[in-house]
Amino acid sequence: MKFDDTLKTFVRHDLKSNAIPMLIGEPGIGKSSWVEDLASEMHTKAFTLACNQLADKSDLTGARLVPIKGTDNYTQVFYPHVVITKAIQYAKDHPNETPILFLDELNRTTPDVTSEALSIPTMRSIGNSKLPDNLKVITAGNDKGNVTSLDTASISRFTLYHVVPDVDTFIDLDPELNPAIVTVLRQHPEYIFQKEPDQMTVSSHDDDDDDDDSDTIDFSEFDTDNELKQLTTPRTISSLSRWLNSYTNSDLLTFSTTQTKNTNGDDISLLQEAIEAHTGHTAFSLSVYDQLLNQLNTQTTKNTVNLKVPKPRFYSDLENAQSMTDLSDEINKLTDTQKQNAFLYALYTKQTDQNILQNLTNAITSFDGQHIATLTDLAIKNKLNQDSVDFVQSLSAPIVANISYILQLN
Repeated sequence: MKFDDTLKTFVRHDLKSNAIPMLIGEPGIGKSSWVEDLASEMHTKAFTLACNQLADKSDLTGARLVPIKGTDNYTQVFYPHVVITKAIQYAKDHPNETPILFLDELNRTTPDVTSEALSIPTMRSIGNSKLPDNLKVITAGNDKGNVTSLDTASISRFTLYHVVPDVDTFIDLDPELNPAIVTVLRQHPEYIFQKEPDQMTVSSHDDDDDDDDSDTIDFSEFDTDNELKQLTTPRTISSLSRWLNSYTNSDLLTFSTTQTKNTNGDDISLLQEAIEAHTGHTAFSLSVYDQLLNQLNTQTTKNTVNLKVPKPRFYSDLENAQSMTDLSDEINKLTDTQKQNAFLYALYTKQTDQNILQNLTNAITSFDGQHIATLTDLAIKNKLNQDSVDFVQSLSAPIVANISYILQLN
């Protein structure tokens, strides 16, 4: 079930009927944010306790043995976790509200912590403290990976919702989401949850009743790979968005034109490396990088003082092609936008590569307004490599006639 208004309706009815919802799904897909948004719509507060951060059940209950004054005996007292204490106190102070205690990662911790946490919503108490009637509990866990199994009796006390991230809800929850990210997710909603391609199991489902022939990704092996690699999830996407928003376009342009090498020895820009640090080497990351390059190319028309053209991430593949056939094959893999980006960079870079220029010129059938504006600005400011310009003008490809007047401005 998606994180959408329908799920909110179901969960709100569960809370009214004193049922205990449990959201089952992969980590990092936005369960906490969704619960906080639900609480906001209910005009109350959510108190989130990440159970996977607790080392022992005593961290949850705060059970202590203290001496009885004047005797040699001890008594057990409880100092519940501060989040639970705050939730209980808030519920008492606001009897007309229905605040939410959200027990997240319930089964992604030690068995004794899971067992003790389960007793909170079912027994409506922790230690000597009773939960106020108006304090509602929502739980969340995972159904695969390194998790503590729940027995049938425990599961039967909850309403289980198997949840997946929803792009529309995710975008609506974060009005400051970076525009490049919004564009990519609108175009490819399936990118919201990804692992690196060589780590994903992709399976096709043939269903006569389903008109959608797209492949689906099986995430069942997410936790079996011991190599430390980043994922694309709503949580990591939000982190990337905040990072991008903390820089100016001028900063990002500098990062995009500064080359480095990744762990495989491939030439990439600092910007691509930073994006992949946040969301992994996934189709989402590469698409966001391409989208940012498009935006930065547009920005150059507004900032002619530091006019630069970033090197596309795939341009090294063109440079490393072993033959004209290989080069043509690499160019045929590119989208129209990527071909135009590569063409601008080929004209801009100091090294003239006639093979790349010729193949790109033959492959491009038209330029969009954004690239025409950038090309014009580069020519007016004499930022193009004149040798490359002269070579392109000598070619007979149809597209040359359409841009010849612009190239003459250089």
